[in-house]
Amino acid sequence: DTGDFLPRVGRHFSLLPAYRGAGPVQWAIIRGERETGVTTMQMDEGLDTGPALLQRSEPIHATDTSASLADRLAGVGADLLAETLAAFRDGTLEARPQDDAASSYAPMLSKADGALDWTRPAADLDQLARDTYPWPGAFTHRAGKRIKVITAEPLKASARATPGQVVRAGKEGVDVACGDGQLRLLQLQPEGKRAMDAASFVNGFRVQPGEQWGEPT
Repeated sequence: DTGDFLPRVGRHFSLLPAYRGAGPVQWAIIRGERETGVTTMQMDEGLDTGPALLQRSEPIHATDTSASLADRLAGVGADLLAETLAAFRDGTLEARPQDDAASSYAPMLSKADGALDWTRPAADLDQLARDTYPWPGAFTHRAGKRIKVITAEPLKASARATPGQVVRAGKEGVDVACGDGQLRLLQLQPEGKRAMDAASFVNGFRVQPGEQWGEPT
């Protein structure tokens, strides 16, 4: 009879003890991890601290968003939970205490975590935009108005420019200078409006090279 045991079995979207907490998928992308996974564990009173049962790894692709990665982990987690219960019934399940010294914490993201700091490398901001989609969403400001960045891609800089300065604006995208490289904004959502592609945004809002984007002053 597994009735007493089942409520104490949980699954977590990380390879515990890494990324304990409410935001393991997002933080794995933000920190540039190439791999994450799912852990089944025996629940205890702590925050994702119970003995680990089974684990399965999953690669993080360069194009992953938190939504796409979470979808894959959900499928992995369903299979792993079934495997965990089967192993318990067979008597082959072995609980392994987690190494607290090797643990890391992944708190829930806030809206402020989506702010694009243009002094950072373009590759980091690309990761942030992918990680925070669909919530809380990456954003910047133009003339004091918030603009959400839906999709973007990092570019190698061809010329030095002040971080946050628009270098080019056209149908291919809005290229904004970063601390290292440039970030090409491909799909944007102005405050209070629908999301649109870069060409529509540039034409509708008359974006010009030389504009300075970033936190309002």
